[in-house]
Amino acid sequence: MAERRELPDEDLFHAKEFWEEEERAAHREAWRQLLRWLAVFVALFGFGSFVMWWAGQTVLYGTARATDAETKASWRLYGIVRDEETQEPVPFARIADGPKAKAPHFSSVADHLGHFELHTLPERHEVTASALGYRPKTITVGREWYSWMPSGDERVDFMLRREGGR
Repeated sequence: MAERRELPDEDLFHAKEFWEEEERAAHREAWRQLLRWLAVFVALFGFGSFVMWWAGQTVLYGTARATDAETKASWRLYGIVRDEETQEPVPFARIADGPKAKAPHFSSVADHLGHFELHTLPERHEVTASALGYRPKTITVGREWYSWMPSGDERVDFMLRREGGR
């Protein structure tokens, strides 16, 4: 006859409590996993929203430039115009967007100490400084179209060379 084995003592092994603890642990893990997926979803949704906003802003910016709609000068250039040889300020020099820049063209005049401030477009383009008795100097300012910001400041100092020597 088969020998009958006794079940473990109830005090030593509590199967009901074991499975309840396992269920609680599984429940906690399910909530953790849900929170992880929720965080990933929120991050991806936020990133996607930012990308859509940025794309829309670049399209608006590009169409405004292409249709020659009223374009506002939102990039501020400032600095000093100086004589290349003496480092003295060049008073009343003219600073203007280069002729190759898209319209509208902006310009400014330096004060008696050579200080100027020019409000222009943020896209990359050329700016020329000129004064009586000096050779014009052209430099590139602004930002590339894909990294543009709607406004900003840029310091630019021009060093002009006198015409005809000296």
